Amino acid sequence: MKLRTRLTIAVTLIIAFVALAIGGFAIVRAESVELDRIDAVLNDDARQLSTTDDDPLMLSQFLAEESSIPVTITYVDADGGVSQLTESPGGLVDIPPADVLQESLTASISIDAPDPVRLRTVALPDDDYLLISTSLSPVINARGDQIRLLSAFTLITMFLGFLVTYVFFRRDTELSNLVSSLEQRQQLMQEFLGDASHELRTPLTVIKGYVELVTQRRSLEPEQLDRYYARLATEIERMESLINDLLLIAELSENTPRERVDVDMTSAVRRYASDLVQLQPLRTVTTDIPDHIAVICVPEHLDQLLANIFSNIQRHTPDDSPVSVRLRSKGEAVILEIADAGPGIPDSALREGIQFFKRFDPSRSRTSGGSGLGMSIMQGIVDNSGGSIALRKSPLNGLEMVITLPRGKFKAEDS
Repeated sequence: MKLRTRLTIAVTLIIAFVALAIGGFAIVRAESVELDRIDAVLNDDARQLSTTDDDPLMLSQFLAEESSIPVTITYVDADGGVSQLTESPGGLVDIPPADVLQESLTASISIDAPDPVRLRTVALPDDDYLLISTSLSPVINARGDQIRLLSAFTLITMFLGFLVTYVFFRRDTELSNLVSSLEQRQQLMQEFLGDASHELRTPLTVIKGYVELVTQRRSLEPEQLDRYYARLATEIERMESLINDLLLIAELSENTPRERVDVDMTSAVRRYASDLVQLQPLRTVTTDIPDHIAVICVPEHLDQLLANIFSNIQRHTPDDSPVSVRLRSKGEAVILEIADAGPGIPDSALREGIQFFKRFDPSRSRTSGGSGLGMSIMQGIVDNSGGSIALRKSPLNGLEMVITLPRGKFKAEDS
């Protein structure tokens, strides 16, 4: 399910919860107010019947006729005889037990029955009782109508909320781009974790195999043991390098604060360009690297950035293909342009640029011995330094990488 859809559903559920909470409170409150109104009438009638000097039976009939709600007056004598003095929908079918009658002497109570009623009792001389009751059916019916209305209102609100939220997410360009970016980043992260797991599993499998060989064949020749141990050392170094790359990517993705200082960019670029010539003497390296150019970054990150760039050139371009290195400053920025005559990268990668956690070609790491995480590391370093990376087709028909970093102040002791 797409993130936009999940956000829309979440907002819709929040709207539904709020509507139900407010509507439920309103229903409960309305029922409580109506019960208070009924109790006020029943309690007032009970008070008058308890304090009157007139005949309470006659007075009860008068009060029933003048009442603002329909009430039924029932007379119960000491022997259990029942006489209904007035008739209304609130009549009692059965006389409540003695404990219920005692409870209703002091306050109105509700009695569940086929036709629920609200009851108030008045004690008369000689253990007789007057029962004042009214039907709760109107209250119950009103509650049911309100619940049905609330349900319909909630469904309509959820539908409108879902529709408005979905359209808003689609039409709000900034929010839509953010959601799309989060979805893409989530997908890239899943691919990245799959690739990293594969890269870790490969050397582990090799190490396990050679350990089993050494364990099972204890009579191996010294030359064989040396080869096996050398292979184990190679795979361990490969795992160590991969783990270090993963740790660096984790640090960069979390934006862990590191102190950025002025670093001599001129010396750093010249050093790596010179190393490239020394390691691959058949390659022609053209440089345009002015003196006294510095950038603001973490020194270790800059070194890792340049190491990855020139390492990629060594691995992925022919030994004799030319390379052009140009360094220049422009305003408050320093621009490093490195072009090669290698095979380049797919056109889709040129259009998309470097994306954190994404490789241009997952198979490269397996054929060239690298971890395949170099591009992610470079993107993370440049992002953390406040710079940018652009990819384009180079004048040499290969790949040109343009890196922009904040310009720093050159110090004489840096040279």
